Amino acid sequence: MGEAVPLSFTFMKTHQKFLLLAVAALVQAAAFSQVAVQTPTGMPSIRELMSAKDLDRTGLDRLTDGEIAALDEWLHRYTAQLTKSALDFSSRVFGNADMAVETRIVGDFEGWQGGTTWEMDNGQVWQQTSRDNHHYYAFHPKVVIYRVAGGWKMKVEGDKEEVFVKRLK
Repeated sequence: MGEAVPLSFTFMKTHQKFLLLAVAALVQAAAFSQVAVQTPTGMPSIRELMSAKDLDRTGLDRLTDGEIAALDEWLHRYTAQLTKSALDFSSRVFGNADMAVETRIVGDFEGWQGGTTWEMDNGQVWQQTSRDNHHYYAFHPKVVIYRVAGGWKMKVEGDKEEVFVKRLK
């Protein structure tokens, strides 16, 4: 027979939509709402996050205060674990958790011509991903490379243009 699947994995797959909604609601409520009743951890209770109709429909309205407290504790632990996992994954995929890199280009900067590559003072190497051409000269200029939807952009100090880039090293 095959290897046993851990209960936590089976539970997560079975209840994935509910868990994701619950986690999203907890995170959103913790970040954006001013909830009157909060658990000792500072995060809102499931009773504050769900409407009376939803509590009834899910059967959670029949839980005792102790059972609700236990559910709240579990949701808060799960939220923290999920957040840590998401940050760890992001760090593995993107190489760091920073949203921007500030450094300088080594030597002359003369713009870009479809595929241009730049070595940075911090040891990183970045390459143009767009096909456009642009001419601008600067020696050892400061750059900011930042995330945007669909990748990264590089802004060179003093230049009005920006270019899409990807990290090679």
